[in-house]
Amino acid sequence: MDEANAGMFRFLSRIDERTAEMARNDRDLDVIGDALDKLSWEWLCDNHEPLAQALEVGVAQVGASPDKVRRYVMAHTQRYELALRCEQAARFLLAG
Repeated sequence: MDEANAGMFRFLSRIDERTAEMARNDRDLDVIGDALDKLSWEWLCDNHEPLAQALEVGVAQVGASPDKVRRYVMAHTQRYELALRCEQAARFLLAG
């Protein structure tokens, strides 16, 4: 990863940390988060079925956390939006 991408990755990671902190403070909005997680899972199933299947295996059999899934997808694709979708979908799968 070149220096520009590494800098962007660090910047986005800081945003993720702040976003996670804000989410912890908004527990009364969990129902919205649950719906967003489900939407991301359905989107992956409709648009990237092989990735959805791999995610299902990664979460169910390997025990990958949503955060780890996001970091992995980001590191391997540099597609932040896809990484967030995968994180949300993983959270949906863990919720059962």
